[in-house]
Parts: sequence; structure tokens; C-alpha cells
Amino acid sequence: PTIVVRGSGMSLPAPQELRADDDTLARGPETLERFEGMRVRVASLTTSSGTLGTVSEANATGSSNGVFYGVVTGVPRPFRSRGIDVTRQALPADAPCCVPVNRGNPELLRVDSDGQPGAAAINLTTGSLVRNLVGPLDYGFRAFTILPDPATPPEVALAPLPAAMRVPADDEFTVASFNLQRFFDTTDDPSVGDPVLSSAAYLTRLRKASLHLRALLHLPSIIAVQEVENLGTLQMLAAFLNREARDARVLKTQYEAYLEDGNDPGGIDVGVLVDRARVDVFQFTQEGRGDVFRFGTGATEPVHDRPPVVLRARARTADGATRAITVVVAHMRSLIDIDSPT
Repeated sequence: PTIVVRGSGMSLPAPQELRADDDTLARGPETLERFEGMRVRVASLTTSSGTLGTVSEANATGSSNGVFYGVVTGVPRPFRSRGIDVTRQALPADAPCCVPVNRGNPELLRVDSDGQPGAAAINLTTGSLVRNLVGPLDYGFRAFTILPDPATPPEVALAPLPAAMRVPADDEFTVASFNLQRFFDTTDDPSVGDPVLSSAAYLTRLRKASLHLRALLHLPSIIAVQEVENLGTLQMLAAFLNREARDARVLKTQYEAYLEDGNDPGGIDVGVLVDRARVDVFQFTQEGRGDVFRFGTGATEPVHDRPPVVLRARARTADGATRAITVVVAHMRSLIDIDSPT
């Protein structure tokens, strides 16, 4: 076909307003289809995620792709409800009676902030406000997507940064859970699919983890950790944390690492950091590493990629009291391929 330009400089059509009290946002995944390709406006959007992007694990750096998710301000923050997501997988014809289904959270909007030529990526955190969001409505990655007009970029009010927890009282001790998000070292392990970090990247990750534990969590007595490559990596974090706590003159901690290798093909495990200056350890065990699931074909797979661990200990508070505690650390495999019949 031949395309002929008939004119230019025309005024854009007024955008269709999407409001919190518009029940079409919650009816189903197809409710906004009538606006696809049209300009829409959200007076205020509350983000349900931070801006997404990609990570270079070997260098411990990240880059933004400008995409985030949110709802019209006033709509409750969406969470995945129980049942089969019928927007991703149809209920099988031979399904038994009364299988629960969910509608896939149609109120959740996707924003590709630099999706139009000339638009700049917007980097923000969960709970931020994006005001006067105007642009055409697209559909991508199973979500209705707004591409902001570059000539009238939205205003952004960033959510507050994470706040530190309160300092424990003298009759209290704290237990934290900390997902270290694929915390690998600088050595290649040929038995697993692990990225190999540069020395600078490894130091950056150690410093960030230490800062989080010192400045925001005030050095908990017990720290359950997830996604650590091996015991040596967790021991390195313990030593780094002890040194920085001593240099900052906060506490004279004596963190000790506990971890057992599991079955994860990517080489990440769960473990515990224990401050032996405040905690006496009675027992540390890994549960179910050898448990297997047998398929109808006779094939078997490990039940646990990351077998849970159990710590039994007695913690001391600043006033001298002691309390017995059992800590269970569980970190299930992700839901990748959960919709696949195999």
C-alpha cells in the first residue's frame, strides 16, 4: 500500500479518563480493550512495583527499561488471588467441579515510560504517585500498557525510602529474614550454573548487604538468609559484617555462618547468620534433601531444590534474660513454568 500524508500539526483527541470509581477496571481482562490505540489519562496512579530492568550479575549493576505497574489511585493494591489465572491458561475441559479461577487483576496497568520516541525512562519505587499520566493505550506482556506522551511527561512523587526498624529494647532480641537475591562469589563452580562476579562487584554486594543489616535492621541476633551460593560466601559476609560493625562502633558482633548445600541447579541455598555474642546454638539441621517425588512415568525429581534448614538456639537480651527459639528457613522454587502441564 501507498501512504500519503494528508496533513500535519493536528490537535490530538482528548484522552479518555480512567478513574478509580470506574467499575470497568475490575470487570475482566478485556474491559479496556475498547480503548486500545486511543489516548487515555490517569489523574493519579499509585505504583504497585518499582521500575523494572535488567541486571548484570557479574558486575553487580542494573539498567532500567522504564516499565512499571500500578493502579488508579484509590484502587486497592492488587495481589494474585487463589485459583487458575484464566487470562494465562484456560480451564481444561475435563476439569473437576468448582475449580477456583481468578480474573488476572485487570485493574493493574502497565506503564512503559520510555515506550514513545523521545520519552525518558521514569525510575521509581513501589508506592510512588504518578500524576497526569497521558498517552495511548497499548497491550503488551499480558497487560494494558500506557505509553506516556513525551511532550507532557507525568509528574512523579517518589515513595519514601525504606525506614529503619526501631532499636530493640533491652528485653528484646530480633530475628530477620533477608533474601540476598542470588548472592554469588568470584569463583566458578563447574557443578552448578553460577555467574562469576568480579572482585569489585563482590565487594559492592558485601557492602550493600552490610549497610542494610546495620543501618535498617540494627544487626539482628539471628538472620535467616536465602539465595546464597555456599557456606564460604556466607562466611565471607559474616566476617565483613563483623568488621564493619566493629569499625562503626555499633556492636561487637560475632556473626557465624550456617549453611548446607542443596539441590538447586543454579547453586543457591538457604542458611542462617547467628551472632554468637548473643546466641547459643544447640542444633542446625537441613531437612529433606534426599526426598524425591515420583512421577507416573517412574521418573523422579528432588522434592526440594533448596531444602529448608532448622536452627534451635537460645538468645540473650541486653538485660540478661534468655529465650529459647526455633528458626525455620524455607525458600521454595519459583513459579516459572507453573502453567506447563509437564
